[in-house]
Amino acid sequence: MLQTQTEAQAVNRPWLDLPALDGAPRLINSGTDLGPLFELPAGSALTLARIDPDTGDLYCARWRDTGRFGFYPASTIKWNTAFLMLDVMQERGLSLDHAMQVGDDPPRTLRDLLAGMLVMSDNDAFNTLQEAVGFKETYDWMRAIGCSDSLVRRHFTRPHWNHSRVVRVWSPAGEELEPIAERPAVDIPLNSDPAPGSKRESNWFTADDFIRCGAATLMAGDRTDPRFVFVTDQLAYTNQCYVREGLWRVTTALPGRPGFVVLNKPGWWPGDGANCELCYIYDVQRGGHYLLAVYVQGTNEQAQAAMSGAAEAIFRQIVAGELDFSSRGQ
Repeated sequence: MLQTQTEAQAVNRPWLDLPALDGAPRLINSGTDLGPLFELPAGSALTLARIDPDTGDLYCARWRDTGRFGFYPASTIKWNTAFLMLDVMQERGLSLDHAMQVGDDPPRTLRDLLAGMLVMSDNDAFNTLQEAVGFKETYDWMRAIGCSDSLVRRHFTRPHWNHSRVVRVWSPAGEELEPIAERPAVDIPLNSDPAPGSKRESNWFTADDFIRCGAATLMAGDRTDPRFVFVTDQLAYTNQCYVREGLWRVTTALPGRPGFVVLNKPGWWPGDGANCELCYIYDVQRGGHYLLAVYVQGTNEQAQAAMSGAAEAIFRQIVAGELDFSSRGQ
């Protein structure tokens, strides 16, 4: 029997059924302590939020109160860039088949840029899209959704970290359109308490603010727009997801085969041996919507074990009905 669009959506794209978010996401401390469930290396951070399916409120639990612990997020910030690019596309009437070019880089379609940035974490694609979005615009949006501790201030590969160049734009037919103008470097405030030895001009995030970003992007805008659907679909195919490994172990080990739908953007930085993930997780059997932000210090192998282990421990408790997030319950 064929599924209706609504039935297929509930299984394949459940985030499309989340309530629309009007204003900044609201984080509510659930009083749940995740500390006893798993262990992460020193210098790590984790925030888990259950999304209220009626209000969009976020009932949060943290590992050892690490929600405001700051860290270098690496490529996980590309989640934000992709969704902010959707606003630029809507404002300028651009489709996925329009092309963009910065400097001497070859022109690439927005379909290729977005997919390359999200699935394979292409830094060149990020540089082009972030310049089109703008650093000041990113800063203003983050402050508007309540991110008081986090900043995106630089490219990954260019020394002029918040300066944009002219972005040339072509139609699908090859006609050159009005470019996106160059924007000079902006005075984005430095984080007040950078980690010892860190580069003060680096991008800087907290786990709580990643939760805000995940909620604000998934519950805003026109979610029937095929451009929005394209971006979220790419997050289902990213090149690394240690959280998904832990959820797979939950699914294969328990009777009834509980299942999960996962959107994810990983980040990895060899300089300090750290991994980061922002994930949207839908619990298929129980109908629960969650956001999970986790940052782990250590080798890649240690991060894989810690991230997948934390996800497994958390969702075993959720599946068993032993992890409550609010007075509304599970």
